[in-house]
Amino acid sequence: MYIRQLTIPVVSILLICAAGFVYILQEAVGRADEEVIRSDARVLEAQVGDLGRSLALIAEDNSWWADAYENLYNKPNLEWAKVTIGETVNGIDFIDGVIILDENDTIFFQYFEDPSLYDANLILPDLLTYLQTFEAVDNSSSKSGSALVLKDGRFFILGIGMVQNLLEKSEPLPKPERRPVLIFIREMRPDNLQAFGDRLSIHDVHLHTSTEIPSAVHMPIDRSFFPTVYSDDLPYILSWQPRTPGTEILMDTAIPFLLIFGVASAAFAIFFKRASRFVSDIDKANQAKSEFLANMSHEIRTPLNAIIGFSDMMRLGIFEPITNKRNKEYIEHIHESGVHLLSIINDILDLSKIEAGKWQTRPEEFEVDAEIEECVATLEPSASKKELHVSCSLDKMLMYTDKKILRQILLNVLSNAIKFTDQGGAVRISGTNVDTEYLIEIEDTGIGMTPEELAIASAHFGQVQSTYARDHSGTGLGIPLIHEFTALLEGSITIKSTKDVGTTVTLTFPRNLPETI
Repeated sequence: MYIRQLTIPVVSILLICAAGFVYILQEAVGRADEEVIRSDARVLEAQVGDLGRSLALIAEDNSWWADAYENLYNKPNLEWAKVTIGETVNGIDFIDGVIILDENDTIFFQYFEDPSLYDANLILPDLLTYLQTFEAVDNSSSKSGSALVLKDGRFFILGIGMVQNLLEKSEPLPKPERRPVLIFIREMRPDNLQAFGDRLSIHDVHLHTSTEIPSAVHMPIDRSFFPTVYSDDLPYILSWQPRTPGTEILMDTAIPFLLIFGVASAAFAIFFKRASRFVSDIDKANQAKSEFLANMSHEIRTPLNAIIGFSDMMRLGIFEPITNKRNKEYIEHIHESGVHLLSIINDILDLSKIEAGKWQTRPEEFEVDAEIEECVATLEPSASKKELHVSCSLDKMLMYTDKKILRQILLNVLSNAIKFTDQGGAVRISGTNVDTEYLIEIEDTGIGMTPEELAIASAHFGQVQSTYARDHSGTGLGIPLIHEFTALLEGSITIKSTKDVGTTVTLTFPRNLPETI
């Protein structure tokens, strides 16, 4: 029973701690995985932007050039465009094709590595409004830009450059002029997206429209993703397989953790079983000890009462006076020793009965202040012998409790106060009504105890001094027995003691108790 009472809160606390640890770990893992997903989204967005800027730089490099100005604007030369611009497309692996529009937005030249895959009319219609912003204000300033075109479920990244002369200084034109533009194109086909993501360690990158439901994490391709986007009526979404390093670490450690937890649980179960058996055996042994002491005390008390009775008769000379002084002294010692031994046996018997659960209380109604005065009167001879000053201050109160047990408690506390108070000392007793309780305080000016000595005295058979050196006889059961009796009456006891100053014992009892305790 006791081991279960001990282990249930311990196991509960351990389980709560384990659950809290798992919850915190899951939260940390979840936050780590979410941060990786956000990081992947930022990387994808940044890389698409970098690709658009790279295409814009290539377009600017091929359009802001005196030869380009001469052969594409001043004197359009188709052959030059095929050889020069087409060579650029063939020389860079992330360019799929190029379209050159004249100043009237008419296709002057187009080249694709695989013409069957591309249709300029798929790209240009939505782009024309943007291209109208490409106007020259002089003959030296360049203009370039990038854009995304999303059409018919396809994803194009464009780099655009306006044809411009390369003069060190140029006067402003009378009015802005439209110039030819070079449009370099990269389509993010499924294979390109896969390769694009693999280079970034982002796997299974796919393009979806709103009619499809991505199975992994995703983000929309809109103006928050890229500044210039042209698309049809369907929103477009990039999805990818998320990286979950936190979850992977958790899964890698889950099996070892479960194994360790299983082994620890099995070990604890074995410990609990053995400890329960051990405690049960101790309880049985303690119960047997208490019953044995109770039985033996009865067996010893019967002949001891005879010894006390006969020695008392001899001491008093009932049948024949004893004139020999030494014999009389010996009979007196026999009687005193018998009475002392009977007191010890009574204490052991009382404690054994309480521990064995055989003590039955018999509550009755009585005046507690009168009972305290009777106990003080009973011990008055002992106090007078030591010339102690005993004072009482008691409130009147009716109590309903076991009168005999309360009397035993009071006699034990008072006898200890008198026993351990030096000649000429003082013992003060007070009784106070506190709501529905009665508070009894017994204070003496005796030898007192240190906290360590008080702990020893509160233990069963505990005595502060050694058997041979102690100045006051006793069994070491006084304080433990007081504690047990007080608990029987559902009261409480507090002991405060100061070495060489004195001891104060405070007893608190409820006024009314149930009929069966």
